Amino acid sequence: MTNITPEQTDELLEDSLDETTRNLATVTSIAAIEVIPDADNIVAVRFTSNYWACIAAKGEFKVGDKAVYFEVDSFLPRHVAYDAFLEKRGVKVMDGREGYRLKTVRLRGQVSQGLAVPLNKFDVKQFYEDGYDVTEILGIKKYRPPTERGYGFNLGEMSGPFPGFVPKSDQHRLDSYATVRMMDLVQHTFEVTEKLHGSSCTMFIKLLQAYGEPCPDDEPYAERHLRFGVCSRNTEKREPGTVTAVSYERRLDAGEVTEEGDYTKPDGSVWRKETKERVAGDCAFWDMERKYAVRERLTKYCSLNRLQLAIQGEMCGPGINKNMLKLDDKCLFVYDIYDIERGEHLMPETRLRVLAEINDIITGYPPIMHVPVIYDNFGISPQVEQIESAAKVVREMTERPEEFQAVTHWSSFMRAAMGAVIRKLQVVSQAPTFNHSCSQREGLVFKSNQRPGVSFKIINQQHELNQK
Repeated sequence: MTNITPEQTDELLEDSLDETTRNLATVTSIAAIEVIPDADNIVAVRFTSNYWACIAAKGEFKVGDKAVYFEVDSFLPRHVAYDAFLEKRGVKVMDGREGYRLKTVRLRGQVSQGLAVPLNKFDVKQFYEDGYDVTEILGIKKYRPPTERGYGFNLGEMSGPFPGFVPKSDQHRLDSYATVRMMDLVQHTFEVTEKLHGSSCTMFIKLLQAYGEPCPDDEPYAERHLRFGVCSRNTEKREPGTVTAVSYERRLDAGEVTEEGDYTKPDGSVWRKETKERVAGDCAFWDMERKYAVRERLTKYCSLNRLQLAIQGEMCGPGINKNMLKLDDKCLFVYDIYDIERGEHLMPETRLRVLAEINDIITGYPPIMHVPVIYDNFGISPQVEQIESAAKVVREMTERPEEFQAVTHWSSFMRAAMGAVIRKLQVVSQAPTFNHSCSQREGLVFKSNQRPGVSFKIINQQHELNQK
C-alpha cells in the first residue's frame, strides 16, 4: 500500500471538497440558430434560459427544441448521448470515473462554450421546464485538473473544515443568467474589479464566546477573547509550529512484551494504540498572515470597533496557478470583507474604507492590498448602441418566421439587448492585467453598490481559449 503523508492527505481533501453551486446541466429551449460563415456542417445555437452559445451539428436542432445544455468547465461521465461526439476530444479520468471535460473552443472562427444535447436522448423527459437543473441527476461535476506533483506551494495542515459562519466566495457567470434575472441587474450600479487567478484565502476574527468559552470579565471584544483563523478555499489551516497529539496504531514486533490495553486482531497480530506529538509545518496561507500582520491588525481593529470580520482575498505569486501576474513573491489581494455578526458582505465603498483603517492601525508592515478596481460606479443598462443592435436582430428574426415561432418580439428584443451588453463586457475583460504582466485579464467581477450579495462575473473568452 502506498503511504500518504499528512500533506498529501490535505491535498486530496482540498480537491474532494472543491465543489460548485453552479448549475452545470440545465434543461432549456433553443432560442436561435446562427449560420457560421464558411461552415457547411455546423451552426451556433443559443438558448432561452441563458446567454451561452455553442456549436451543434447542422439539422440537429430547430428553434423551440428542448435540450440539455452543459456548461463549460463541466466533467461529463460517459453516456451514449454524447460519447460519439466527445470521445474524439479525449477521455479524462476524475474521481475514478471516465468522462469528458468541456472547454471553450473556437471552430471556424466561432467561440463555442459548452455542449447542447437533445433532451430526448436522456431519461429526464418529465423535467420539461426551461431552467430546470439536472446537474445531479446526470452526475455532472465541475472539472478539477489533476495535481500530480502537489499545488506548487505549501498547503499546510488542515485543522478543520471551512467555517460555516463565513460564506465561500463564488460569483456566477453572467452568461448563465436568464433574461428576467439579468433585467433585475440593470437597476444596480457596480464596482468592477479585476478577477485574479490565484488561490482563495480567508482570515477571520470570531468571539470565543461563540465557541462556548467563558468571558469572566464581561468584555467579549477584548483581544484575549477573540479567535483568529486562517483558511484555504475548503479547509481551516493549522498555524505552523503548533504541536498536536496524534493517535495511531502500531503492530507489536515478535517477542515484544505486551501491556494492558493491547489487542489482538483476527489474523493473530498484536496491536497497541499510541500517541505522538506532531508539529504543523509551513503553510502558504499563514505566510500571508505573517507578511501583512493580519492577525495583529484584524484583532486590534475588531476589538476597538466591537466587530467580527472575515477578510477574503486571492493569494497570487510563484507556484500558484502558473503565476500569471509574474509576481516575484506571494501576495494577498482582498476582494471581500464579511461582517460575521450581521451576516452580510460590506458594500464596496465600506470595504475599501475598512481595509484602509485595518492597514493604518499598525504600521511597519506592507499594506494588505485590494484587488484592482477598474470602475467604481458601472451600470449595465443597455446603451443606445446595444438597443439599436437588438432592434436589428428582432427585425431580422421577424423576417424569418420559421425561426421565430412562439417567441414574442419583446422577449427577443430584451435577449438581444442584454446579449449585446455581455459582448461589450467581454471586450472590457480583454484589457491587459493591472501590472501589464499579461496581455489580457482572466475576467471581471461585478458587485452591487446598492445591495450586498448581488454580484456576477465575466470570464474572458480568450483567456479560456488559451488554457490547456
